[in-house]
Formats: sequence, structure tokens, C-alpha cells
Amino acid sequence: MSEVILHLTAGKGPKECHWVVAQLARAFAKEAKGMGLECEALDGLEDLPASILLRIKGEAASSFAATRIGSNRWIGTSPFRPRHKRRNWFVGVALAPEPDAIIDLKDGDIDYQAMRSSGPGGQHVNKRDSAVRATHRPTGLVATAQEQ
Repeated sequence: MSEVILHLTAGKGPKECHWVVAQLARAFAKEAKGMGLECEALDGLEDLPASILLRIKGEAASSFAATRIGSNRWIGTSPFRPRHKRRNWFVGVALAPEPDAIIDLKDGDIDYQAMRSSGPGGQHVNKRDSAVRATHRPTGLVATAQEQ
């Protein structure tokens, strides 16, 4: 029996994209069950998740995942802004890394750098280092945070 873990994410999309993540997870679970596969949410179980991890188990789990990876378009009226003209909402679906492919992170391998964030905020954003960038030297992976 094979197993894959799918990562569904709204990225930095609006609340509608968070809603689509939840809708898509339900749709994937229903489709998986129809194909005789097991589908279980591992993470992102709150009402409007920014991302969800789904474990798919069964003989056809890999082929099920392969046809769903990439950008997924959901067509529907926003439940938050019903008069909004936009009807196309996009979320990303990717394979989560295999547990043995996960890198052992050590604090000494990460460089942190304070920086100025972008966006609204007036003088505070323009004159203060209110964001941080973390760089993992062995892999070159970079993550930034400026919201919190």
C-alpha cells in the first residue's frame, strides 16, 4: 500500500482562497473515497485554514496525487463578498517531502537578518527593521516574515 501527503495552500491569498483550501480538501477526500483510497487530514483542521496536509493511502495514491499537483482553480462566488465580480480562486497543491528527505535543522546553520518590511505602515515601515529573513546555509532555503 502506498502513501502520499498532499499540501494544499492558499499562500498569501485572501480569505476566499482559505475557503477554497477547505472546499478542495473535502472534494479530494470524496474523490479518494470513490477510488477506494483512504484520506485523512493531518493538519489545518481549523475553519478557514491557510493550508492543509492530507494523507492519501492506497494502491493508487501516487497517481491520485500526480493529477492534482500544481495550481488548482476553484470557480465560485465568494461567501465573504457575494457581490464581488471575481469568481476564479487559485490554491496550490504540492507533495509534502518524504520524512527521510526532511533536513535536520540546526540553529547554527541558520543566519537571521533584520530588514525593512514592505507595504503599508508609513514611517514605521520606512525607518525601522520590522521584518526578518532566515537563510539555511546548507540548502540555501530562505524564509521571510514581516506580518508578525
